[in-house]
Amino acid sequence: MICLFSNAQIVSIPDPLFKNKLLQANPSNNTAKDIDGNSITVDVNSNGEIEETEALLVYYLNLLGGDTLTDLTGIRYFDNLVGLIGASDSLTTLNLSGLANLETVQYTSAHIASINLDGLEQLSVLDIASNDLTGLLNLENLTNLTRIDLFANDLNQLYVGGLNNLISIEISATEITDLDLSNLSNLRELKSTNSSLQTLNLTGLSSLEEIYCQDNELTS
Repeated sequence: MICLFSNAQIVSIPDPLFKNKLLQANPSNNTAKDIDGNSITVDVNSNGEIEETEALLVYYLNLLGGDTLTDLTGIRYFDNLVGLIGASDSLTTLNLSGLANLETVQYTSAHIASINLDGLEQLSVLDIASNDLTGLLNLENLTNLTRIDLFANDLNQLYVGGLNNLISIEISATEITDLDLSNLSNLRELKSTNSSLQTLNLTGLSSLEEIYCQDNELTS
């Protein structure tokens, strides 16, 4: 065992608060969980570092708890990560590219202005409400998405074409003006209140049950 860890590669984690959060993970809190959903210690050998082999033991990360995280550099080595949750941080960039097993991302009420979801082919739930995203967000390659929540961002364009598994989408309090949801045959719920929608294409939404579009600028 000593030989195994002496040759292990240490993950570089520049943000001391993020690193400390991982080092404090243990079976008595919910910071990190294994494949079976059991809370675990990440720093298995108690050397004050996170090795790549230790990162691979983590399937769920809960970064809630009041820490003002600013940088998640190092998370790329958590290749088995399935779920990530966080909120109320000072993050401006959320780069999760390459985490191919991620199914759920819930990172709300932070200051995220840039997000990278490249390669997240298994992603089912994306909740990044109350952040600082602007401009265009293209989610068309994330074909397993079932739920999207972009509430209270400053986005003005959103592409979701071809997301045939999508069930629910929330874009209230955004600056999105045109939204094409055509032929998303499994979509059941759309929320877009207090927004800037001018055009909305709902063609072919055979499963749509609930739609909330009060206080927009709809013309068609």
